[in-house]
Amino acid sequence: MSDVSKLILGIDLGNATSCVAAYNAANESSEIIDFSGGYAKASVPTMLKLTPKTLEWTFGEDAAINIGDSDEVSISGLVSMLRNSSGVSVQDVYYPAEKLISMFIKNLLEKVLYLNPNCEILKIVISFDDYIGKRALIKLSEAMSNVGINKEIFLYRSDSDCILTKTLYEKSLACGKVIILDYGSRELIGKIFDVSTVGENYNANVDSLNWSEEIGTSAIENDILNLITTYYCEETEQVKESLSFETRSQLKQFALQHKDLFFKKGILTKPSQLYYNFAYPPFRKTITSEVSEQMISKYKQNLSKFLNELVDDNDISLVICVGSGFEMFWAKDFVNERFKDINVICSKSPNYAQAEGAAILCALQLGICEAKPVEINDSFKAVRDIGIFAISDNEMKFLSLIEEGAHTLTETKRQVVILADSTENDAYIDIYAKSIDYSPKVIERFLVPGLPIRPKGTMKLGVSLKFINRSELMITLEDDGFGEIFPKTDFIYSTIMKY
Repeated sequence: MSDVSKLILGIDLGNATSCVAAYNAANESSEIIDFSGGYAKASVPTMLKLTPKTLEWTFGEDAAINIGDSDEVSISGLVSMLRNSSGVSVQDVYYPAEKLISMFIKNLLEKVLYLNPNCEILKIVISFDDYIGKRALIKLSEAMSNVGINKEIFLYRSDSDCILTKTLYEKSLACGKVIILDYGSRELIGKIFDVSTVGENYNANVDSLNWSEEIGTSAIENDILNLITTYYCEETEQVKESLSFETRSQLKQFALQHKDLFFKKGILTKPSQLYYNFAYPPFRKTITSEVSEQMISKYKQNLSKFLNELVDDNDISLVICVGSGFEMFWAKDFVNERFKDINVICSKSPNYAQAEGAAILCALQLGICEAKPVEINDSFKAVRDIGIFAISDNEMKFLSLIEEGAHTLTETKRQVVILADSTENDAYIDIYAKSIDYSPKVIERFLVPGLPIRPKGTMKLGVSLKFINRSELMITLEDDGFGEIFPKTDFIYSTIMKY
């Protein structure tokens, strides 16, 4: 990173790893900040760890690598928590996702200022999951007051916004259909954008969306951990289930440190060696191309199916590959072969694209770079909360089943509610819509036939919504029973409503 006194930062807040980039005004580009000093990857695990005995928090690499005792509490998956409006309880203290994220980002910024002690941070853009709900982002914005710098310097932009801004700023591209493949830890997300110019700006409409948790890099990492553990158990003649906490922790770290060994390009011609130096006596295992190919064959099949479902025509002008998954040679080669007649952009460090784009967006906000704004229109994003009014935690309140800003093709959370009135076979259920800007209003009322007969305040239902397509929802109600007084029955009812 250039030695400048004013810092313009972009942060990619990832579920598994995060990284920071700075905009260099001298050469009009963004640069990744490498906290490792070039000895490891610039990205850091999005993880926190609390040692209860000392109440000491550690972050990032220190939280992921350092082994303590079984009482330590490791916390990861922060973006998933934010998406689900959840958190964790540690020693009877509840930490919501937004609080944990603000602590993690504070640590990141402390590292940035440690490397540049005489610098001032002007602005920060945080790149986040495209489908984080609007209320979750408001909570996160409020939590940033705990970071120790003015929360007003933070801006929040979607991953797609950052990726498109970076690509359109750095490349001279004609408008047309653009695919973004974001291969992260939780899932592979594919989007097709129809990009056009509107005056001095770009307009990008989302035409197609696909996602798959079966191909997320965390699934591959679990396969690697299982294989490494199997090798260890075979060599030491131990049973996996009887391994000590310390051994399991060592194997987990060992798998994390050596996962890239399985997917190096060189493994096709020369086997790699795994040295179990922590074992007694130490031993080694050989990883051949056959072992690697056997491991990734099912992911190739899933990737092929994924792309076939996403792309239904040949009118594609550009494919952009980002995310840690494309650091694996097989994934990059597979996409290049699949789109061999199309321009495919996949940098040497595809995991840094969001942070670099966020830094460019940050400079754009300050008016010091000539990037054109990108206006994204995503019809797969819910434009309002959908839910019901019912008794929950002993009070009547609105319970959201779909949150504004979430994407419409995923499973929604199931709410358990109690109807305020008695039920006598049939009952009317009202579905409400609300947003940040207006109070709830009824958008659908339907009659539920055949409900179990229950007195007032004892009809407990499990309620869930699922998008069938972008304009229709299926609502499902199930009898959850009411303790021993009214046992659960097999009642279930589903109906379709317009969105």
